[in-house]
Amino acid sequence: MIRVLIVDDSPVICTSLATSIGRFGGRFAAAGTAGNGVQALEWLERHFADVCITDIRMPVMDGLALVERINERFPWMVSLIVSSYD
Repeated sequence: MIRVLIVDDSPVICTSLATSIGRFGGRFAAAGTAGNGVQALEWLERHFADVCITDIRMPVMDGLALVERINERFPWMVSLIVSSYD
């Protein structure tokens, strides 16, 4: 099973992505959510994920900084960046 961490400051987006991931059946699972990069890194210290789907623009730590830190600390993870910002 591929565990996915969803990071977005919009709870609606997090829920929507988690629902979409659940539609892939047993191969993927939404393992957790976080509202910004700092919360995501804290989550990763206590849990495991194979993939991180993150927004770019978020308060505290944005998605680009998060991906940079994930690449340093969790090099096996795959990161996907999504954004609805113009």
